[in-house]
Amino acid sequence: MAREERDELVLGLWDGHDAGAALAGPAGLLAAVSEERLSRVKKQGGWPRRSIEACLAAAGCAGAQVRRVVMAGTFGRAPARLLDGRYAAMPPQQIDPLAPSSQLFAAFQNRLARIPGLRDLERLASAALIRRRLAEQGLGHARLSFVDHHLAHATGAAAALGPGQALVVTMDGYGDGVSTAIWRADEGTLERLWRGGPESSVALLYGALTRVLGFREGEEGKLTGLAGLWRQPPALDLSAEIRVQQGVMRVDRRAALGRLRAALADGLDRVALAHSLQTALEEAVLAVVQHHLAATGSRRLAVAGGLFANVSLNGRLAELPVDEFAIVPAMGDQGLCLGAALHGAGATAVSAGLPAMDLGPRISGDAEVEPIADLLAAGAAVGVARGAMEFGPRALGRRSVLFDASRKDVARRVGMALGREPFMPFGPLLRVERWAEAFGSDRHKIARATREMTIALPARPEFAAAAPAAVHADGTARPQVVDHDDDPWLCRLLQAFETRSGVPALVNTSFNHHREPIVCDVRQAAAAAESAGLDAVVIGGELRVAAIWSERQT
Repeated sequence: MAREERDELVLGLWDGHDAGAALAGPAGLLAAVSEERLSRVKKQGGWPRRSIEACLAAAGCAGAQVRRVVMAGTFGRAPARLLDGRYAAMPPQQIDPLAPSSQLFAAFQNRLARIPGLRDLERLASAALIRRRLAEQGLGHARLSFVDHHLAHATGAAAALGPGQALVVTMDGYGDGVSTAIWRADEGTLERLWRGGPESSVALLYGALTRVLGFREGEEGKLTGLAGLWRQPPALDLSAEIRVQQGVMRVDRRAALGRLRAALADGLDRVALAHSLQTALEEAVLAVVQHHLAATGSRRLAVAGGLFANVSLNGRLAELPVDEFAIVPAMGDQGLCLGAALHGAGATAVSAGLPAMDLGPRISGDAEVEPIADLLAAGAAVGVARGAMEFGPRALGRRSVLFDASRKDVARRVGMALGREPFMPFGPLLRVERWAEAFGSDRHKIARATREMTIALPARPEFAAAAPAAVHADGTARPQVVDHDDDPWLCRLLQAFETRSGVPALVNTSFNHHREPIVCDVRQAAAAAESAGLDAVVIGGELRVAAIWSERQT
């Protein structure tokens, strides 16, 4: 690292749910780690002590080299920071956003904490608490500043797209009193064009139905998976409750949730309910984005915020007439630390774009691919823990479980072993040379999304027939495409596997039990492979074949 980069390091932090840290210099992002990977608590909240240490270690830096700390979020966090020990100990997935306590905290964040006098006091208290924790980690010398929640999201989105002009859209539940914001990006700078509060949040409604259908906080992806099983027109028309006029969305959450609850009580299948809301969400978001694309004349689009964890929505957005479309790889609050670090590092760092997401702790060594390909072609499920850990909610071949995409029997076995819901789809991992025959569409404008499994696209029938374990019931798939420059080891493995099996893809799913974080280190990988009964595990340069594999073969 050049001396000028070492002397101008910026640490970006987020200490809400999905807490984490990221480190950036003038040339861009250097490291990023989510606290959950280290604490082993899914969606871990609270002060990201472990992530700070891991980022500095991954970048090979000392705390004394950090000149600035940028905290995502400008108000509403002081109570949680004051009670950080209790806040961090709360199981985030057990939090019910429909409960009175959650509603009260939301009211404080979105309304009370915005009152001018209270806001100033609240911010002073937050700053004092944060400075104390920074000092405890040897960072008391660093200058502290804050960045707006949605500006942090938008900064990550602008970086995901890279230099040039673009429209940036951020949508989530809420942060700093805002749920939706529209931005114009231009060479690393951002101008906000419009913002809306929780009354514009379809994400809050989607999260509420997630809870009504019996899933946990943060499991909205299960609604998306359910929605893809419905093969008929929407059972409920929610256009009266989710309206868009002149690019402004208004959501009557109470009325919409009342209709959804009543339909469920009347016996409407939860698949039909999920599909109805998914359809309404897609049409509303498309209308918002189309309006602002036309108003700004933009031909490039980037999105960030928790709503865009919805890969089916992202697939619809990819159909819009734009030249490039990018999604922040850590689209939810996990990505706030990344945006905060880049915002502090400045326009040059944002224009540098996002690097590949292997930004965390490293497991050294690469195993020989030939024996691994033999196992995969014979129907084995193989855990892989190698290289630098990926940042974000996806495993991209560094902390993954791989198996033959033609084997639905193996998919069922792995799904049961990992505790996955049976209706949730797996995604395919394929070489870029197989893209046209698998999906057929032009990949140029969505290249980043296809590398990072952030988009669902219609698969060609021939690919669906060849890799049925990696294609959802609605005919879409969420691909990870690699070429030799992205990951030479993974490309060699795919090629060796295809030579043996004739199958053009592997399934890539994250290396974790359901409702647990993806593994980080050697010990976690070994333990997860054993508890899940995987047939083999690759840890750095070592291949370990389980005794259970020999039993299955006989």
